[in-house]
Amino acid sequence: MEAYTPTNAQKYLWLADTIQRGGRMTFDEINERWLSNQTLSGGNEILKRTFHKWIKQVKKMLGVEIECERRGGYHYFIKDEGELENGGMARWLLESASVQSVLLESLPLRSRILLETVPSGESHLTTVLGAMRHNHPLTIAFQSFWHEHPYTFVIHPYALKMFKQRWYLLGYSPDYDMVRIYGLDRILEVVPHADEQFKLPSDFDAATFFRDYYGVCLSDCKAQLVRLRVSADQAPYLRTLPLHTSQKEVETTDDYSIFTYWLSPEFDFVQALLAMGEDVEVLSPANLRQTMARHAQALAELYSKV
Repeated sequence: MEAYTPTNAQKYLWLADTIQRGGRMTFDEINERWLSNQTLSGGNEILKRTFHKWIKQVKKMLGVEIECERRGGYHYFIKDEGELENGGMARWLLESASVQSVLLESLPLRSRILLETVPSGESHLTTVLGAMRHNHPLTIAFQSFWHEHPYTFVIHPYALKMFKQRWYLLGYSPDYDMVRIYGLDRILEVVPHADEQFKLPSDFDAATFFRDYYGVCLSDCKAQLVRLRVSADQAPYLRTLPLHTSQKEVETTDDYSIFTYWLSPEFDFVQALLAMGEDVEVLSPANLRQTMARHAQALAELYSKV
């Protein structure tokens, strides 16, 4: 097996993650952690000038500032952990880098570690991100699940979102004069218009746009209060991995819990509820309860056939 060569970005992520997890750390403590990671360090210590260069790059790349407290022995710490605690891209990158580092150290166990297969789509990420950085329109050849032949169109790339192991591109379609979303794994070809630029709306914010959605299915259905009765067996899974950022547990008993959400009860959310089967009951709103009842009836009829 060829020797693994870590990228600079992986080193910067490692440094931010190490200090964030370790709290206030001296340079020697950080170096000790670095040396213990043979995959990244290769047994070589971090030089002081290299270390300070990494600190600058962490701030530039992640927006995370590492400061030094000189009192009591020069301890390094994260100045403001808000960027790492809000579930944003910096946090995701750090967690991904941490997992990757552990897996690389565990390559001898690869036959005993089973991972999920992720659909293709990453091959277009570099092109799409480049267009997003410079506000270049994209011409996309897209193969829908629902059409026999691919079709080509222009889109202004606004944002990317990952959902259930798939990347999705949100953008404005001049042809439809509306914002639409497309799975990257269904894109056959993507070509940037390097000589053109679109203007991103000044009030656009990706997190705000998706705030009222569980997944990526855009819907005209307005956000509303959803109340679920969840079995005692299922409730711990929702507590540890909430369905949505608005989730609140408002009642807890020995037999069930009541969870509330403020969101648009669109297709993806309905699918998530169906996946929990009889362990979840929609209490309100009435229209969502009726939707679930129709699905339950269809399933009952399907399985009643001999």
